[in-house]
Amino acid sequence: MNGVLDRIELEIEKSLTGIFDRWEDLPDPESDAEWTRTIKNTIGRIGKDQGYEIYAAESNFSDNGEWLYDMTWLKMSGARVLGVPLVLECEWTPSGTLEDFQKLLVARAERRVMVHWAPDEQVARRTIRDLIAQVEEFELSQPGDRYLFACYLGDSDRFLFERHSARRQAHRIGRGVGSL
Repeated sequence: MNGVLDRIELEIEKSLTGIFDRWEDLPDPESDAEWTRTIKNTIGRIGKDQGYEIYAAESNFSDNGEWLYDMTWLKMSGARVLGVPLVLECEWTPSGTLEDFQKLLVARAERRVMVHWAPDEQVARRTIRDLIAQVEEFELSQPGDRYLFACYLGDSDRFLFERHSARRQAHRIGRGVGSL
């Protein structure tokens, strides 16, 4: 695992793991939408306890609506946004994982959380490795950009967690910039 241990990331990991200890309590445990709602509610409570405004449609925080991502935590002062402690995307189909991850890639936030599904650990590790490669190649990555990957493994009914902090600013490839 890459990156410094972060208290909030650890709490998210513990909370996500705990969801599966009580999966039978979900109204429809076979529904991807139900899992997503439960994840938003669980992680949203963590942010609310930290004093952040939580934006996540189709959850306990739906009064605020969705703000760019499946879930966004905002640090506010009145109507002014002071910071973005967390953005989250949740995707249960392997074909949609890349598209949702790319939303996180362009986010300016303290933490970016990608919750996704893979049939087994080998596929999960390959997917996460590919997503990390994108972080390192992305021209706007900054050293220390934090990512938490939470991949639910279909064959073992558990999460695989991996943290990553961008190592360096990506090499910029492009044409010269003219003077204005």
